[in-house]
Amino acid sequence: EQISSMESASAKMEESSDPIYGKIRCLVTRKFNRAILTSGWFPFTRCSHYNYNTNDTLYVDKDSEEGVVAGVRMGAILAHRLQVRNDPTVTHFTRQQQGKVDRRILAQLGMDIENVFKRTTVENFRPAMLHLSIDASGSMYGGKWRQVVAVATALAYASDKVRNLDVVITLRGNISSGIPTVAVVYDSRTDNFKKARSLFPYLSTSGSTPEGLCYTATMDLIQECASTHSVFFINFSDGEPGCSYGFDGHYVNYHGEEAVRQTRNAVRAIKEAGIRVMSYFIKEYGDVHGYSRKTFTEMYGQDAEFVNVRNVTQVLRTLNKLLLVRD
Repeated sequence: EQISSMESASAKMEESSDPIYGKIRCLVTRKFNRAILTSGWFPFTRCSHYNYNTNDTLYVDKDSEEGVVAGVRMGAILAHRLQVRNDPTVTHFTRQQQGKVDRRILAQLGMDIENVFKRTTVENFRPAMLHLSIDASGSMYGGKWRQVVAVATALAYASDKVRNLDVVITLRGNISSGIPTVAVVYDSRTDNFKKARSLFPYLSTSGSTPEGLCYTATMDLIQECASTHSVFFINFSDGEPGCSYGFDGHYVNYHGEEAVRQTRNAVRAIKEAGIRVMSYFIKEYGDVHGYSRKTFTEMYGQDAEFVNVRNVTQVLRTLNKLLLVRD
């Protein structure tokens, strides 16, 4: 049953070579459904996190449920504002030296009017792809998780209503063995919003923070439509990278300055592929000082933002403004 559910998730163990950590592994799943939620190997549910009986028994995460409700309202507003992306902009240029004859000024020909032609241009927004990568480690549980689920729901809703906007939402953490895991829980190219609305309330947090290891393992996913879309990589997290796991006699201790450097390298590779990175440090109380602020800024540079959960809707306002700019 476990093997069947992993096959239904299009699970693949990605292996890569990292200059800092050597051989690394990451489990990447590309599909998401109710059967996967009830599987013992899937870490991002209440039943797996708390080791309940998982025989088709799911437990709603209260924060996720509230986040979905809030996200639907936010998504409706965002989709309304982005409707302009569905419509082309038509611009007419008159009194041109060449083009089609403009009959409205044809009668003026000979009265010091020589340019009686017009040109028309039609501009469409280039399709946009938003990759939302969410830190689903245990420390995100509570108010922070509720707010990021709200943003994820809002983006999924908007992508369902706006024709040339696609959204891929992934969670990152660890499976029970400790191996880093990236789970695609929504892909607007194949999913509809009904799926997000029905399954997102069961999502929850689990594990540690593999951060850059997950980015390296999903570079193909992040870049796969870069030639046809304006691609944006959006990260939500709340701490420094860190995890430990072993496989095939090889042990990875992913912590400290080396993990920060590895994440910085992975983020640089994303940017060098022509993808814009926006990274948000989600905090619940007070400001972010000291080591956390230093490391987050080192990893994400000028794209690092520090957002209080009560103001996380600012992220949507930023994206709204960004998506209304023509390339």
